[in-house]
Amino acid sequence: EIQMLHGTKAVTALAIDASGARLVSGSIDYELCFWDFAGMDKSMKSFRKIQPCENHPIRCVQYSLTGEYILLVSGSSQAKIIDRDGYEKMECLKGDQYITDMSKTKGHIGGLTSGCWNPTKREDFLTSSLDSTLRLWHSRSKEQKQVIKTRTQGGLKTIPTSCTFNRDGTLIAAGCQDGSIQMWDTRK
Repeated sequence: EIQMLHGTKAVTALAIDASGARLVSGSIDYELCFWDFAGMDKSMKSFRKIQPCENHPIRCVQYSLTGEYILLVSGSSQAKIIDRDGYEKMECLKGDQYITDMSKTKGHIGGLTSGCWNPTKREDFLTSSLDSTLRLWHSRSKEQKQVIKTRTQGGLKTIPTSCTFNRDGTLIAAGCQDGSIQMWDTRK
């Protein structure tokens, strides 16, 4: 058992790569720390500390299936993909806040709440946002593939607070602010 100190503020996101050799931690102090267990000494310090999203708290981090990239979701409206050493590889497009139909914008217009990699298509990922949408992205093109709007039973917008794929990548689920769990089939 060891104790590692990220900083003085609450840690809000953690991810371990598939091999178990590295850990990344994110916090509300806007910092992302990279830990390499094989390279640590007795001081138990991270080997790199960065602020990848300026003044936005880190909400979610997740290693890709290969462990080569990290999906970074912060309070901003743009998700980022960084490599395992913290260098930015891609940033999602930002949507136009003056367009009312969220399916017509090129990206999110509200702060992100969650994100995850597709378990079967290793270059695809999903994000959820305060703008009441989920968006499927392709990491090579910066462009969204699909927009999913979350609605209450009465047809009003509801905010997705978390999102995930099932093991096969055939279903998308979102936990929403109204207490609902909504699911969609990716094959349709």
